[in-house]
Amino acid sequence: MELQFDPALKELLLRVSGSPLGRGLSSAAADRAINVVARLVDPNRPVPNMTVVSRFGSVVTARVPLGRLVDIRTDPNVASLKASGTYVADLADSVPAIGADEISLKRVVPEGITGKGTVVGVIDWGFDFAHADFRDGQGNSRVRYLWDQRGGPHPTSPLPYRYGREFDHRDINKALHARDPYRVLGYDPADMGVGAVGTHGTHVAAIAAGGGRADRSSPGVAPGADLIFVHLCGDDTAPEDTLGDSVRLLEAVDYVVNRAAGRPLVINLSVGRTGDSRDGTSPVERALDHVSESAPGRVVCISTGNNFRSRLHASGRVDQDRKTVLRWRVPAHRPRPAELEIWYGHADEFIFELEPPGESGKVSV
Repeated sequence: MELQFDPALKELLLRVSGSPLGRGLSSAAADRAINVVARLVDPNRPVPNMTVVSRFGSVVTARVPLGRLVDIRTDPNVASLKASGTYVADLADSVPAIGADEISLKRVVPEGITGKGTVVGVIDWGFDFAHADFRDGQGNSRVRYLWDQRGGPHPTSPLPYRYGREFDHRDINKALHARDPYRVLGYDPADMGVGAVGTHGTHVAAIAAGGGRADRSSPGVAPGADLIFVHLCGDDTAPEDTLGDSVRLLEAVDYVVNRAAGRPLVINLSVGRTGDSRDGTSPVERALDHVSESAPGRVVCISTGNNFRSRLHASGRVDQDRKTVLRWRVPAHRPRPAELEIWYGHADEFIFELEPPGESGKVSV
């Protein structure tokens, strides 16, 4: 029986080698390091050929050679091995639903409760660090750290991640005193890459911790909190990966926890994806749970709502020896391949037939 593991990893091997198990990989392709999320049986025991970058209890983000994927997946210490999945912005419908619009904030934020002494970590994209809402009464920045994940290794890359650029409180304050702070820091919130529009992270950070100092703005939920911002980016593979993937997301969470240095911390993730098991057992979900459970005073908040109307999920029962039809509508001119995930019990077996629209042929899976 063929080895079963993450379909996304098998698809990657199939694209590169023509085999879902990577048979026939060239030496150059075999040495290529890829990002993965893994759950280990014993997190203290190293797995050969796996370089761990960040840890969340039994869950880790790691770099592994493409040619060693099968060996690593069959290692008895590897309970689960997942490819890094992409994320998209998730905010529009959530804002009014949680009462975070301007009128509601003025009504529900009690006088004197400002979040002072706490840290709000925002993991997103497009952050206007020079905005008045992120300064204190003296005009200094309330942003303690800003990590721009875009780009490869750089002298300012934070360890142990070794990519992107990190700016601390001193760097940001120095830039604020210049005529063009974005040029001085080398980070412009309007420079989001191909196809990206707006500064989503500014919106999110202002709701969570805006100071209300800008003209016609109102305070956020924690206007006295310090901020740590991570500008997410995918693995530098394509412009549409700007918002990041599951490995970069977890490493951003790990970074914020480290930089908060034990202070009370709320991490906001206004991003989402529609794949995975969605029952709390995926490695990413386990890792985020570990962050909240491993120390007091930590909360991870994830937005919900944008996908409610998209009708991207279906469930049902398929009886033995019976046929069930699931209609799958894919928008025309989709910029990236469409994916369909079907989750079922490990002891069940199914025969799938895919019928392309307007064609009489069937594709058996």
